[in-house]
Amino acid sequence: MAEHGGLDTLVRREPPPLDRVRRERADTGGSGGSDESGGGGGLGRNPALDGLRALAVLCVLVFHMDALPGGYLGVDVFFVLSGFLITGQLLAERDRAGEVSLIRFYVRRAYRLLPAFWLLALVGLVAVVTGIDGRAGALGEFLGSLAASAMYVNNYVQVVRQSTGAGWLGHTWSLSAEEQFYLLWPLVLVALCRRPRLARRLPVVLLAGVAAVALWRNVLAAFGASATRMYFGLDTRADALLVG
Repeated sequence: MAEHGGLDTLVRREPPPLDRVRRERADTGGSGGSDESGGGGGLGRNPALDGLRALAVLCVLVFHMDALPGGYLGVDVFFVLSGFLITGQLLAERDRAGEVSLIRFYVRRAYRLLPAFWLLALVGLVAVVTGIDGRAGALGEFLGSLAASAMYVNNYVQVVRQSTGAGWLGHTWSLSAEEQFYLLWPLVLVALCRRPRLARRLPVVLLAGVAAVALWRNVLAAFGASATRMYFGLDTRADALLVG
């Protein structure tokens, strides 16, 4: 579960002495690693998780080649890993420094994601402007997707458009869903860590959240929601992130 274990100990523990924190940071090379480097900041790299991520990538790629009907489930694997790794990074920081800096967390996210995102956007823009893309209306579509992706709402924009996720930035719907989760979940986790009695019940809260998302999906399906609505929305995909 996104709880990541040992939460009771974390919320009760006093901040470690500053000299100990400095020694630990020196031993780990400074910052404790990237927040998604395989085990979350300060948890060490886990080759098994890297392998699982590679397998998920392969499944999604093969799915888009119409060779593996269930390959889209690789996205769920990504969501589970993301929930696990991000929660691990937050709890590791709480254990190491005695508190979680939300500002530092969001800065790390921006530092990790924005360079690759804007490089992709630049490549896509060049392809559209020079005519390499070749589709009618490609520029307008690209600029709209770019704005939605930059604001991390591309998943719901695609729901409104009833899109299939095609185009240069279509696949950033999953990034939008993850970032929406990352905006909310650290706030919830920090609030729980400040209330030990609530923190001890975190597994129950997470299980209730998973059940609520599953129930909500069934309600939407019963009322005829489209497959696009069911697939792209954070409210219909958050259970995988909570499982992590």
